[in-house]
Amino acid sequence: MSNQTTDNHMHPGFFARMRALIRGEISAETIESYRAAGGLAYSCFVEAEKKRADLADGGTSPWTMSAGDRAYFTAVWIGFSLQTLGDAFIKADYDLDPDTVGFVPRITAEQVDLFYSHVADFLAFAAAAADNKDYVLPGHLPFDLPEFVEADPCPLAHLVAMLAAGRVMVEHAGIAVSDALRATKDRPAESAALRSRIAALQSTHDSAQALH
Repeated sequence: MSNQTTDNHMHPGFFARMRALIRGEISAETIESYRAAGGLAYSCFVEAEKKRADLADGGTSPWTMSAGDRAYFTAVWIGFSLQTLGDAFIKADYDLDPDTVGFVPRITAEQVDLFYSHVADFLAFAAAAADNKDYVLPGHLPFDLPEFVEADPCPLAHLVAMLAAGRVMVEHAGIAVSDALRATKDRPAESAALRSRIAALQSTHDSAQALH
């Protein structure tokens, strides 16, 4: 992202402010700060993908790695996914409504805040797990996504955002499954289940993309 683009997001002009006021949109300054902080989530994710690939190269699979490593990868993935969703919602609104960049509908701001509000917690969990082979993630797993703010009809930008975020997550989930399968030699049932689940995930996303 260029500095000029960033400045436009953080310092919208007079006409953008007027259009936002007329449309009932609110400032995106707060959620933009969360978006800017997302670099940490992405850098942690890149490190985690490298670590997982190294473990797979050494023959360590999700079933043989330590509890701490499983917690670490899970926490990083959740933080990355939530950051990806939040970023996608902001980008989709800006792309579809460039006249009010720097402002978003209230419903979009509320939804994005629900995504971003959990990111720091999971990055903290990941940091704790990285130094503790016996670490167990607190709370319920699998992690449930924050509730979606009710809207009828659902804003087009939200649909576009979910498809965009879904493409990213499906792609990286496929890479993770490939690593797991590469490191798994004696678990045919688990390997078959992984292949089936990632195929179903990819099919579901492809169907949603085609319907859109």
